[in-house]
Amino acid sequence: MLNLLKRFRLFAVLLCLSLPAVADDNIADANSADEGITYQNYSKGSFVVEDIRVEGLQRIDVGTVYNDLPINVGDTFDPSETISVIRALYATGNYSDIELSREDNTLIVTVEERATIGSINISGNEDIETEDLEDGLNFAGISEGNPYDPSILERVTQELEYQYFSNGKYSVAITTTVTELPRNRVGIDIDINEGGATKIRQINFIGNKVFDDGELSDTFQSTTPGLLTWISKTDQYSRERLMGDLENLRFYYMNNGYLNMEIESTQVAIVPSREDIYITVNIIEGEQYTVSDVSLGGDIVVPEDELEDYLVFEPDELFNRQKMMYINELITNRVGDEGYAFVEVHPMTEVNEEDKTVSITYYIEPNQLVYVRDIYFTGNNMSQEVVLRRELTQLEGALVSTAKIQRSRNNLYLLGYLDNINIETVPVPGHDDLVDLHVDVEERPSGQLTGGVGYSQLDGLLFNLGVSQSNFLGTGNIVNFLFNKSEYFTSYNLSYTDPYYTPDGVSRGFSVFYSAANLAEADVSNFIRDIWGGAVNYGVPLNPNNRLNYGFGYENILIKTSSNPATVSEQVSSFIEEEGSRFNAYELTAGWVRNTLDRVVFPTEGSMNNLGVSVAVPGSTLSYYKLSANSRWYTPFFDTFVFMLRGNVAYGDGLFGTSELPFYENYYLGGVTSMRGFYDNSIGPEDSLDDPIGGNLRFNGSAEVFFPIPYIEINSVRTSVFFDFGSLYNTYGEDLDTEPVRTSVGTTLQWYSPLGPLVLSLGVPVTKSEDDREEIFQFSIGAVL
Repeated sequence: MLNLLKRFRLFAVLLCLSLPAVADDNIADANSADEGITYQNYSKGSFVVEDIRVEGLQRIDVGTVYNDLPINVGDTFDPSETISVIRALYATGNYSDIELSREDNTLIVTVEERATIGSINISGNEDIETEDLEDGLNFAGISEGNPYDPSILERVTQELEYQYFSNGKYSVAITTTVTELPRNRVGIDIDINEGGATKIRQINFIGNKVFDDGELSDTFQSTTPGLLTWISKTDQYSRERLMGDLENLRFYYMNNGYLNMEIESTQVAIVPSREDIYITVNIIEGEQYTVSDVSLGGDIVVPEDELEDYLVFEPDELFNRQKMMYINELITNRVGDEGYAFVEVHPMTEVNEEDKTVSITYYIEPNQLVYVRDIYFTGNNMSQEVVLRRELTQLEGALVSTAKIQRSRNNLYLLGYLDNINIETVPVPGHDDLVDLHVDVEERPSGQLTGGVGYSQLDGLLFNLGVSQSNFLGTGNIVNFLFNKSEYFTSYNLSYTDPYYTPDGVSRGFSVFYSAANLAEADVSNFIRDIWGGAVNYGVPLNPNNRLNYGFGYENILIKTSSNPATVSEQVSSFIEEEGSRFNAYELTAGWVRNTLDRVVFPTEGSMNNLGVSVAVPGSTLSYYKLSANSRWYTPFFDTFVFMLRGNVAYGDGLFGTSELPFYENYYLGGVTSMRGFYDNSIGPEDSLDDPIGGNLRFNGSAEVFFPIPYIEINSVRTSVFFDFGSLYNTYGEDLDTEPVRTSVGTTLQWYSPLGPLVLSLGVPVTKSEDDREEIFQFSIGAVL
């Protein structure tokens, strides 16, 4: 009734303003009939506004009204402008009623303010956080402090329903209640009954003859309820997900030669209870096409024979859109390597309907050569810019190269303390031949608290601890301090490495160390070994992927045995009788490393290969050498899976009159880092007391498949299944057939935690020796991933 009265009053105002001039007395009478509202002298026509008075304000500042008014003091006001003035004030959304009147030459604006939203309270929500719901309301212009309009309640309901529909909750019920608050405010209470999730009960395909429903369903992320859908929630309907599924379906057909496949229609039917949804996809498959020929066109600015090597379609091969776009990417990158940063390659298809073939021409538009003007970094809050810049192979002032930009990105990943690296080419305004490179990085903690814990049925838990900093004070230098302590072993190691000792990338490192080990407590041959020493090492880059390392070190070694001769093996006691118990070793080391891994942590492709040699040179108490070869190779498959092969071989022997490798330099095998499922150091030859004594020849390896945890999108966590193999030998007069090749299978969980890499392993030996000791569960922090 009140709104009707207000509309009538506004109509009366407009009617009065439109009446011809009449006597003032008659106007006054008319005014008295209109609830005392004054419009006198409007009938006299225009007037110059000498003052503006605003009445009825409670919350809004009078200056705000003056700013919103389309008329100012000194302007001439004509009655015909009344509607436009009122409309201008209504458009602000701040007023529920507006009246204009005149007193002499003063324009009077009487307003009734809209109530403001004083509070929004949401209850009943569980699946969607309150903060997320409020963000959606804010985006729709509904928040505390904004003017309240009764029509806003419908927008509130629509926005919240949209959020729940996007999460597959189509049975959601939303109730809004408005409560008046002091100072012309209102509170909005929103009660949500989320209901159950709307499930996809069936996905039907109509018109498919070549592929059955199961094959087509495999292209969809949307699924019907299954064993793990309570985690993945892929059985909950989502319009956005369905749109992606339909696009995948088109690509599936196009990758199998069906160039003109069409999705005629898609029906989504929801039952009245809103608990179940049925999806029906109507398909027109069309004809299957083969590729007749593939050619190049346009401005071919690189040797044509190089690009022709990329045209890998075979004659009469089925048309495959994915392969076509892959070739397009190869050509784009190759031309981009020559400095054509904005090259455009268009795969143009010509269809022959008679013989159902497709001719593909890759039309190249290189545009102009582009140079890099400036390279700038963001996100490096800790790392000094020079530390990042020296890893770039793309330089300022040089032509842009797609390959060099990719290599620069890989180099930054290989530092180990950067993540989510994005390199963007930014055009320079006014210069078509210049770009800037914006390198945005996200720093991961470069300091690590590393440790290891292992469990065995005999010894229980063992623990070690260390601190490492791979980006010391942001300089890129590496500082490590490692401390290991167990019932049988104590060690200290301090090392420092400058990876850019020279501007050319020659590295230099120093290390000092001390260790004391009672090997009897480690369930290997009974002796005590104390070592202290130091080393200096250099690394020389041969090219971006290859590096030569060399160095010199000194070790002082003391071998001690138990006072009870019965507990000392014949091998140890006879060695000490012949050679003594204290040894000096001056070692020269050299090695070659080839690294093409795409990243340090959780690599997905590439390889790491290295060869190493160390020699205890003349002047040492005993002379010997040790050789090693290690290789890791990764390749991705099925998008999120990674296959890894690893192999290691090591061999040592005496030199310059020393008949064999000293027993305290022997290799050992077994444990989470070498042969999972077997107890640490337990594999291989034994001494006269049946304790492991190690050997001078070792080989081991593994085949492993890494994959993310299903439905958990965390880049720092992955799982794997593995097959390990290996064995350890003593080549001095022993038959190598006496040591069988051990194998084991199992699974691991790996997490790059804030404390460093964490590995949980469950391994089961498959082939083993009768004397081998098993360790099914193993755990470590700080292991190489």
